[in-house]
Amino acid sequence: MYDALTELADLSLELQKRSVTIPVAHRAIGRQVAVFEAMCSKPGPRLQEVDDALKMALFKGVALHSGSNSDVRINRQHSSEVWQKT
Repeated sequence: MYDALTELADLSLELQKRSVTIPVAHRAIGRQVAVFEAMCSKPGPRLQEVDDALKMALFKGVALHSGSNSDVRINRQHSSEVWQKT
């Protein structure tokens, strides 16, 4: 996801330039489509990092586990309830 968002941010900046013409914008969009198609078959660096971490069950020195029933699910609703109680 990070890789795709980075690609879209770069494309957005390119298209926002005042000097961009329709043909240049068309080429940039076409190039980006090709990049996304290539990303489907070959993961970007961030996705590769996640895949490697899952295979090793280790991410940046922290052991990964599947979780248990005692783990607390974190979400906005739960967080806001905790803050309101304090």
